[in-house]
Amino acid sequence: MLAKLPLLGAPRERPAALADLPWPEFERLLIAGFVAGGYQLVEHDRRAAAIGGELLLRRSRETYLVHCKAWHDAKVETATLETLQRSMQARGVQGGFVLSFGRFSREATRYAAAQRIQLLDGPALTALLEPARARARAPSDLEADTVPTPVVQRAVPDSPACPLCTKPMRLRTARRGRHAGHGFWACTNHPDCKGLLALA
Repeated sequence: MLAKLPLLGAPRERPAALADLPWPEFERLLIAGFVAGGYQLVEHDRRAAAIGGELLLRRSRETYLVHCKAWHDAKVETATLETLQRSMQARGVQGGFVLSFGRFSREATRYAAAQRIQLLDGPALTALLEPARARARAPSDLEADTVPTPVVQRAVPDSPACPLCTKPMRLRTARRGRHAGHGFWACTNHPDCKGLLALA
């Protein structure tokens, strides 16, 4: 079952300050909001930091991919969700989030309901970010080179021991066969060791 974020007291209107924040600060608040909701940051894609990237989260043994690139789009269509769905399949995750201060089309809303994707619009984003922003310094004091990235706990288990040689294992994604698109643990000593474990 896809975990629901606690959206307490969602305001009717989004504060302009949140939508106008530079991406690095918005991203920091976003990570802090998810962590406060019980999620753990597993992976952080900084390759597209200027326009928004992707976050890989974990909660209760399930992983979730957060699509951040549409956060400033006025309207989000199904194509954005289809892009996320392909990434979800490639990474073998159980659910996803798409966030935007704009609105989602009816087709996108229907698609999300069928694909284990949660849509976070302006009010939902505000409810997620406001507690983290309240704990932060005043916006005028925020500078990208002085504000540290929130320290978050990595998912557990971070790396199980190989059942054959006891070396650490790393998360991989099957590319072929009947398990294509699903994640699994592979020994870091490959190809000398063939140890594998299913993703819990």
